[in-house]
Amino acid sequence: MQDRIFNFFRLRVPLDKCEFVYMLKRDETEVLLADRSGVSDFVAKVESFFASKGKISGYRETVPVVEVDGLRFVEFQHLRYVYEETEQRFVPGAVALGRTYNDMQQEASGLSDTEARHRINTVGSNSVDVEMPSLPVSMAHEFFTLFYIYQIMCYYVWYYFTYWNMGIVMTVVVLGAAVVNIYTQRQIQSSIVKMTRYRTDVTVFRAGEWRVLSSPDMAPGDLVKVSENWVVPCDMAIVKGTTVCDESMLTGESMPVQKFPIPERSSEVYDPEKGSKKHTLFAGTRVLSSGRNEEILAIVQTTGAHTTKGQLIQSILFPIPMRFKYNEHLKVLIGLLLVYAVIACILVINFLLSNGKLSNRYAAFCYAIFVLSCVISPLLPVVITVGQVNASQRLEKLGVFSLNVQRITLAGKVRIFCFDKTGTLTKQGLDFLGVQPVKDSLFTPIVNDVKDAPSSEELLYALTTCHSVGSLEDRLVGNEVEVRMFTATGWELVEKEGEQPLVRSKVDPGLELEFVKRYDFDHHRMSMSVVVRNRKSGKYYVFCKGSYERMQQLSTPGSVPTDYKSVADRLAKDGCYVLGLSYRELPSHWTHEQVVEFANNREAVDESLSLLGLILFRNELKDDTADAIAKLKAGDIRTVMITGDNAMCGCYIARQSGMVSSSARVILGEMVSTTEVKKLVWRDVDSEEEYDLPAVKNLVERGEDVELAVTGVAFDYLVSMGEIKGLLLHIRIYSRMTPDGKVECVRLHMETGAVTGMCGDGGNDCGALRFAHCGVALSDAEASVVSPFTSKSKTIQSVVDLCREGRCSVATSFVSVKFLIVYGLIGSVMWGF
Repeated sequence: MQDRIFNFFRLRVPLDKCEFVYMLKRDETEVLLADRSGVSDFVAKVESFFASKGKISGYRETVPVVEVDGLRFVEFQHLRYVYEETEQRFVPGAVALGRTYNDMQQEASGLSDTEARHRINTVGSNSVDVEMPSLPVSMAHEFFTLFYIYQIMCYYVWYYFTYWNMGIVMTVVVLGAAVVNIYTQRQIQSSIVKMTRYRTDVTVFRAGEWRVLSSPDMAPGDLVKVSENWVVPCDMAIVKGTTVCDESMLTGESMPVQKFPIPERSSEVYDPEKGSKKHTLFAGTRVLSSGRNEEILAIVQTTGAHTTKGQLIQSILFPIPMRFKYNEHLKVLIGLLLVYAVIACILVINFLLSNGKLSNRYAAFCYAIFVLSCVISPLLPVVITVGQVNASQRLEKLGVFSLNVQRITLAGKVRIFCFDKTGTLTKQGLDFLGVQPVKDSLFTPIVNDVKDAPSSEELLYALTTCHSVGSLEDRLVGNEVEVRMFTATGWELVEKEGEQPLVRSKVDPGLELEFVKRYDFDHHRMSMSVVVRNRKSGKYYVFCKGSYERMQQLSTPGSVPTDYKSVADRLAKDGCYVLGLSYRELPSHWTHEQVVEFANNREAVDESLSLLGLILFRNELKDDTADAIAKLKAGDIRTVMITGDNAMCGCYIARQSGMVSSSARVILGEMVSTTEVKKLVWRDVDSEEEYDLPAVKNLVERGEDVELAVTGVAFDYLVSMGEIKGLLLHIRIYSRMTPDGKVECVRLHMETGAVTGMCGDGGNDCGALRFAHCGVALSDAEASVVSPFTSKSKTIQSVVDLCREGRCSVATSFVSVKFLIVYGLIGSVMWGF
């Protein structure tokens, strides 16, 4: 309103000459619950009809035009928009950086002062400055709304008729609710201000020399030195050195994450959201001390509100408006009540002035308003939010945090809840059981103690090198599976500045294996690979580790036992986390340069491998998982497992947790290669009996005690063939799912019209957590960029608490609204007629 008043006294001029710009960002309204009744669509059409002609809903603000060094720009929602002469409009400020790793390496030479200043002017400084509003401003925002004005009008009428008792009580309630709202909002705003006001000194290579600058003066493309025990001020890509980072603030990942430099020679496109995460330091995360005193250099990629942390702040400051169907229904209800109230008011005024012989028209009007306030109670907004606020406070005491209390009400309508397995249903750590070696294409007995006593030296070398483990202050960090595997070998990891890491035997200190090339785990390949050199013998090896299905595909048929899959399936069905190992010894006549050239081609690295064996881990259920699943099932919430692990291990955990009853048959759908093509085969995981798709549909339609499970490849096949919708609500276990597959699975469940939740540890399920109606990240952070809810308790009991409090919030709102409506209708009849 203030902007509209000021703009009334301003002249409209072209953008190239203006001093102010009226900015609008369209609302991308999020529909939180499908409404099949059509009421929400009707409300939207009515609102559109009564809206101003051509008016678009969204955020509006009049911002001043600033001109610096010949550049005209405005800032709106902490983002800078630069005037583009050719397009004759303001466009988002952007700096063109290298898209591929090769381009980025070529740009790793720092910026000149002129170029840095131009880039800062284009995209803005590296800061998101949020001002804390004064108390009067907060009060004005709270009280100067249409419904508060309506409340004040109603209470004035009550006082006019000396209805002191009720008037005072209602006034105290509304003022108390307003005080609570103002206090809560200021607390949130205070935490946001603290989050944004971070400043630190940064060593930047600017104009050919190293300088110490303040973090707001950083520009995209700057080359910076990464310090240890340092909170990263912007998103940057590492070009030299390795480090370890704590990302729990953003992703919820509790384990420190190892970060590596970008490849020196690669035409692969840099994508920090997917495959390039391992090279990226995100703003707001903490670089930990590795103890290696290694020089770490990085190139700034994004600054300010463009960073991952900046996007989190943006989502808090300017949330996407949500259309919850019950709120839309309430609008219709209020409309009907308003029609009834207007009719009642007309009848009351007519009765008082004619039959009642009342000559004071002002008193008659006030009495009509009194009747109106009875029908449409001023307490309606209070009773709707009181349940949400109280539920939020109780959840915080239980360690569950949310930045949007409206989501709590939505949690009360959840009908399907999806769970990741490892670290969510099961404990974070895994116990190393041993290895089952393969020799001469035959399995040999399981070896539990692998310390320098495996069946072959290649198997020992694979266990000590085929991982991405790093060190942090003399302790190992990285993926929990790999840390346990490497620890079991009894070897030590040696990392020195300027040298490739190596592993060394404690029994034979002269036996050292040096890393030549390492390809980290790829979710699409389902494997990782390393090329290493034995310093003692001079031999070069390729070792590959991944899902046992993938290792069967990569290994030569002659090295794979005939009973390989049945043995691996049996181990997985017994609750083991099973991985496969393969290797290849490179030709002895190859020079080091030839090996390096070969190692740069991952397709070649993963060829002609020989199977070494299986690695076995035990992943036990968390103590309260079974109890939480039982409570969710008792609350008529369907529980589903979406895991990247093997289907057999998923079946074991599902049965142990009670997600699948002990009496139910589990039928697994997977793609099987034939002589011509791959086909979908369904088989009972216990009896091995096979079924075709029509038979499976017949089983579930007859309501037999059958649960379905599918692999990720089978899931993709069912989606492509259009068969997934008929089976979706009968599939209990989704295995070998990629991060994108998890998102697709959650999306399909949401399309059924059911409110869908997702719970995970924030690792490879970030996309699914963000996409679901109610995403719960098991994290140490109170606010996470990946999900609406975070749980510090790190157990799925928090899901039970959330659903319980959500239902409580819904019930409180419904009952309170019903009471006020019935009370108002009865009162209008008693007082008006």
